[in-house]
Amino acid sequence: MANYIVTYNTTTGKIIQSAEWAGTETEWDNELIAASYFGSDVSLIAYEADGCDPDELYVSGETVLKKTDFPSLTYGNGTIHNIPEGTVVVWPDDLHTTVDDGVVEITSNVSTVFEFTFYHPKHLQKQVTVVFDVT
Repeated sequence: MANYIVTYNTTTGKIIQSAEWAGTETEWDNELIAASYFGSDVSLIAYEADGCDPDELYVSGETVLKKTDFPSLTYGNGTIHNIPEGTVVVWPDDLHTTVDDGVVEITSNVSTVFEFTFYHPKHLQKQVTVVFDVT
């Protein structure tokens, strides 16, 4: 087991960074003061575990939890549904957008295959292939 200092977004629970911590209580207080420079929606907590991978964990309240599988998505020609609010979608052209209405709409004037990646602070990353048919 090791101790970690975890920097996270207090609104979403997303872990911004984590580092193994071997400092003293006074050094911890200094880290908390330093964290205030990140902004009001960022905080630090201590976490004891065998590892602290931000791709597998998030913070709820002041508890570090394991991310769950991404919810099942439904998709048809031109739309992807059931996307959790606050999900960041990486489009095929590397554009990053945040979904707040649960839906991604795709338009194209040619039939093609699109690859999307979905990131949410509380869920494991998900990749989806969508076949778009204009016929």
